[in-house]
Amino acid sequence: MGLGFGNTASHPSSPNFTRLKKMLTYETYPTPASTQINPGDLVLLNTATLAIMSAATWDTNIGTTQADVAPVFMGIALDQKLVGDPTTREIAVAIEGIAEFPCTALGAAHHVGEYVAADADGVHNLYDQIVALTATLANAIGKLEREAASGATFLQFYFASTLIFGKVQAAV
Repeated sequence: MGLGFGNTASHPSSPNFTRLKKMLTYETYPTPASTQINPGDLVLLNTATLAIMSAATWDTNIGTTQADVAPVFMGIALDQKLVGDPTTREIAVAIEGIAEFPCTALGAAHHVGEYVAADADGVHNLYDQIVALTATLANAIGKLEREAASGATFLQFYFASTLIFGKVQAAV
């Protein structure tokens, strides 16, 4: 059984449930003042503090934006930071593990080792807690850890902070 992360009313872009199946390593990182971060958010390093995926600057299309954030992907937030908190206090981040996140229903089966990236909405924002498959290693924040059937709406994947462990390794 994994750790469940619920949605909060102040963060409606997040789905209702995301699971960290197995955490292998975690670290703590400073957060920006007065910024909402929820448990289960995919986070990246923005200069010296964490940022949620939806805070990333959109760059032309989803592929180029994914490629911009993949090298600064830190992991999955374990703690909550409220928007009303004016401090830059540190929060725990899972920097390596296996997670299960929602995705858009798959049109075909996908296999262990295929690459996973942050997904985007239709208005040029990456989601904080929804992932998608990508064919491009440079866009990946992880890779499938379990087969995904056609029609699946969740992906189980291995992730690792690209700043700590280097780029996601090619499928074996």
